[in-house]
Amino acid sequence: MAKVLRWPGKLPDTNNTTKPKKKGLVGWLARLVLPSSPNGEIDKGLAGEWKVATALERYLDDRWTVANNVKISLATGKAQIDHLLFGFQVIYCIETKNWNTAACNERGEWFRFQGRMWLPQESPVGQNQRKVEQLSNLLGKQGITIPIQNVIVFANPGKFDFANASLPPNTRIFGLPGFIEYLNQLPPHETTYTHRAGQSPDPANILTLIR
Repeated sequence: MAKVLRWPGKLPDTNNTTKPKKKGLVGWLARLVLPSSPNGEIDKGLAGEWKVATALERYLDDRWTVANNVKISLATGKAQIDHLLFGFQVIYCIETKNWNTAACNERGEWFRFQGRMWLPQESPVGQNQRKVEQLSNLLGKQGITIPIQNVIVFANPGKFDFANASLPPNTRIFGLPGFIEYLNQLPPHETTYTHRAGQSPDPANILTLIR
């Protein structure tokens, strides 16, 4: 199992006796297993993050280290990195989307299928790229140069079209099973994050440096 330094936000209290917002047995059961927001509604984004975090821990071995729900400062304010996965001399900066539809065209424009049509959507690649760049800047100030890869992971199967997608060179898009398969197929020497004095600090120390 992978080493986990930090988990996503708290799962809901399954002993909470507050009546669920949605009626019926299905709504009640859903709240026993899915994270919820302060108003009692299911937090779908957090549910996806837990799904990915659990898969990374369960299906990767102890050569990997993962930190979830990492806060970072951007020019526009605070931002959240869903997952940082430390591999061999590379850090995967992962943005999780709990979507079941998405597409990207040759101009890098993103869409989601809603109401029987594809509607424009803010690019998760661009959203995550800002975090990648800031993370690189923060580590660079400490004299640390580690490649950081922009990774988008979809937690659910569904309708996706990236056949003609235009993506930055440091970006990869995966479904959750495909991402786990990709990582497990890497040669052993590419899967262990090694830290060397003055270049690659321990993953736990990196979390301190970027706060």
